Amino acid sequence: MKKKAEQFRKAQYKDIDHILELYNELSPKPLRDRKVLVRAIHFPCTEVYVLIIDGEIIGTGTISHRIVPDSGFVGFIDSVVVSGEHRGKGLGIFITEKLLEIARARQYIRVELTSNPARIAANALYKKMGFKKRVTNAFVYHIEE
Repeated sequence: MKKKAEQFRKAQYKDIDHILELYNELSPKPLRDRKVLVRAIHFPCTEVYVLIIDGEIIGTGTISHRIVPDSGFVGFIDSVVVSGEHRGKGLGIFITEKLLEIARARQYIRVELTSNPARIAANALYKKMGFKKRVTNAFVYHIEE
């Protein structure tokens, strides 16, 4: 069997349409705003990555950070998505492990993520990888447009 050529790299402007397609597989929301993704790719505290196999973008993941003044840098993993036809092959773990390697290299004190409870497979994957469910209240305040 032929070994597949893998590449995990920072996303580039040319990748935006492929990343948006992956996001749309994850959620039934209407198409995301490409301007937001362009900003994310260029935002200093955020890095969007893509997983390419045999020349095709089949996955993506994002790591960002903030600094907690009394303790240090905290990383956040977001938007880990693998194309439907490639799920179940360990690629979500691969992407998440790559993002954790980045966090370790930068000496983040911890890495957090959120996952919709309906995403049963993803939640199981994160638990298997050693992520712990936090006992906390999560609040959101939506800024009006």
